[in-house]
Amino acid sequence: MVESPSCYGNLTAAENLEITRKILEADKKEIDRALEIVNPSQWKNKKVKNFSLGMKQRLAIAQALLGKRELLILDEPTNGLGPAGIHEIRQLIKNLPSMLGVTVLVSSHILSEVELTATSVGIISRGRLLFQGTLEELKAKSKPEICIEVYPQDKALKFLENKGLKVKVKENRLFIKKNSLDVAAVNRALVVEGFDVTHLSVVAKNLEDIFLEITGGDTF
Repeated sequence: MVESPSCYGNLTAAENLEITRKILEADKKEIDRALEIVNPSQWKNKKVKNFSLGMKQRLAIAQALLGKRELLILDEPTNGLGPAGIHEIRQLIKNLPSMLGVTVLVSSHILSEVELTATSVGIISRGRLLFQGTLEELKAKSKPEICIEVYPQDKALKFLENKGLKVKVKENRLFIKKNSLDVAAVNRALVVEGFDVTHLSVVAKNLEDIFLEITGGDTF
C-alpha cells in the first residue's frame, strides 16, 4: 500500500476491489474476505468519494490483502489520520500477523508510531541499513541518563564536571550518562554542597533520540 490511497471515487468499495481482484486473477470470495478483515463491510456498496481518509486507508489495506499474502508492505499507513483513526489502523496492523499469518513491513518516519506498532525495526539512512533487530535490542544500544533540575544550575554544572562527570545541558536541565553511577549518591552530593535539587530522575531515550544517535542526526 502506497502512502496516499488511490481509489476511484465514483465507484463503490466493492467495485474498486473488483478491479484489483481481476488484475490479480483472485477468487471472487477474496473481496468479502478482505473487507471483513479491515472491517468496512457496511461500506461495501457505498461510493468511495464519500469516504473519510481513514476509510480509504482501510480500503487500500483491503486491496493489498487480496489473494494469498505472505508479506504486506505499508507505506505511512497512518498518514493524515486523526488520533482515533491512527489508533484503529495501528490495532489493525498489529492484529494482521496473528489473523492471517502474514508479515507486515511498515515504512514510516513517525517513530512514535513505529515504537507502538513494531516488534522488529530496521533503520535505513542514505541507502545503508544501520540497524536491524528487535525494539529491545535497539533500546539497549542507548544508555539511560540521570536528569537533574538544580539551582543554581551553572555552579552545579561546574561542581559535577569537577567530579569527573560528563554533563550536558538540555531544556534547562542537566543530563549525565547513568552507567554505574549511584543516583542517590549524586543527589546527596549536590544537597550536601548546598544546591537545591528540585527534580532528579533516570530517563531512557525514546526511539527518536536513538534514531538521531545512530544516524548522526541525518534526516535523509
